[in-house]
Amino acid sequence: MFIACSGHGSFRVARTKIAEKKKHTAAERQRVLDAFNDGNPNWLRVAADNGICRSAAYALVKRQSTEDKPRGGHRDSITKVTTVMLISLEEHLDNDASITLEQMHCRIMQDYGVSLSASTLSRHLLAMTYTVKDVRLEKDAMNTPANKEERRRFAGQLKAHQAAGHMIVYMDETNYNCYVSRTKGRAKRGERAVIIGPGSQGFNLQIQLAVANGMGIVNKNLVLKSIDMDMNASFILDTYVAALKWADTRPDFRGKPIVIVLDNAGAHERSEELMEERLNEDPSLPRARFFLLRLGPYSPMCNPIEGCFSVLKAEAKTYVQANRYLRRIT
Repeated sequence: MFIACSGHGSFRVARTKIAEKKKHTAAERQRVLDAFNDGNPNWLRVAADNGICRSAAYALVKRQSTEDKPRGGHRDSITKVTTVMLISLEEHLDNDASITLEQMHCRIMQDYGVSLSASTLSRHLLAMTYTVKDVRLEKDAMNTPANKEERRRFAGQLKAHQAAGHMIVYMDETNYNCYVSRTKGRAKRGERAVIIGPGSQGFNLQIQLAVANGMGIVNKNLVLKSIDMDMNASFILDTYVAALKWADTRPDFRGKPIVIVLDNAGAHERSEELMEERLNEDPSLPRARFFLLRLGPYSPMCNPIEGCFSVLKAEAKTYVQANRYLRRIT
C-alpha cells in the first residue's frame, strides 16, 4: 500500500496486491531431505531449485519431516480444562444429578490437582448442554421388571376395552388446600409482592372426581375429612349408576360394559370386594357390565384425570385471585 498525489492537492491510497506465500509440496521437501541425507554438498542448491529458501531448508533438515506442523487450534498443553476433566464431570453428573459446583471443584482438585472456579465449571457445563432444573425423585422400585410388566399388562387391557367400544371412566381423588394463593407475583424493585390473607390456613378439601370421554364429568364429591375404603366404594357405586344411565341413552354404549379405571391408593384397597357386596345387595344393577381396571404401579400419567385436576386447581386460583375477599370455601 502507498499514498500517491493526484496533482490537485488531494491524495489517494493505492493498494498493491501482496503475493501469497507459496506452499511447498511434500515432494519438493523430500528432494531436499534426500540430498542432505545422501551427503550432497550442494543440497542447498537443490533447495533453491525447488523454491525453498535457505532458512526453510535448514529448518527442514533439522525437523527431518515433510509434514506440516499443526498451526493454531486446541492444544492440551496450554488448556486448563481438558477433555478428560469434562468426561469426569459428566460421569459425576450421571451418578448424582444434584452435585453442586463446589463439590465438582473439590473432586477435580482431588483427581487432577487443578483448581477450577464455579464460573468456569458453569460455563463448560452449559457448553455441554447441562442446565439447572428441579430434581425429580424416582423411587427405586419404579422400573423393576415386575412393575414394568404390570404397566404393560394394564396398557394391553385398556387397549382391549377401547377396541371393544366399552365406556371408560377414569376416577381419582385429590387433596385441595382451601388457603389457596399463588407463590409468584410482581412488584417494583425493592418492594415485596404482598397479598392480604387470613391468619389461619383453613381446612383441606378432598375432591373425588370421575370423568369419561363424551360424557365429561360422571360423578363428583367434596369431602372435608379423610376418604376411607367404604366411602370410596360408595363413590364407585354412584359413578357406576350414573355411567349406566348415560350409556343406555347412547347407541354406541348401550348394553356395553362400564370400565372404571383407578389407581392403587390406600383408599382403593378392597374396592373389588366391597363393590361385589354392594352389587349383590342391589340385583337391579347388572353385575356383568361392571369392570374395575387398576393402573400399573407408579404410572399416574396413564390416568387422564390428573390433567383435569391441574386445570381445576388453576381455575380455582384464578377465581380466588379475582375475588380476594374469598379466603375460605364453605
